[in-house]
Amino acid sequence: MRYFGGAPFRLFILAFTFFENSLGIALSFWLTIWVGAYEKPGPVSLLYFAGGYAAIMVTDSVAGAVQYLSFSRGAWLAARKIHEDLLRGVLYAPLSWWKNIPVGRVVNRFSRDMSSL
Repeated sequence: MRYFGGAPFRLFILAFTFFENSLGIALSFWLTIWVGAYEKPGPVSLLYFAGGYAAIMVTDSVAGAVQYLSFSRGAWLAARKIHEDLLRGVLYAPLSWWKNIPVGRVVNRFSRDMSSL
């Protein structure tokens, strides 16, 4: 997690995740209010309730997109940093290590680690 983008970025991700989940709750709450409006006497403004629903849905979609892009950015930063650390560790290994470890094993290790990221 320390490679993910630093403490401010992690706090941003946490706050935005909370905000996006709150919008899902607000959407359910809005639907409850909309259904309850039909139980009261008098006309129900479809434009008002449908507009509110659409506004919450659009906001939720935008928040979901920002959350996804933020997680993707953090994953790319972490993958790049881990790859640099792995490469640095292999390139600065002593010559005796290279003598005992086949190059194919090193390449296989790199490809497995990067595919897991």
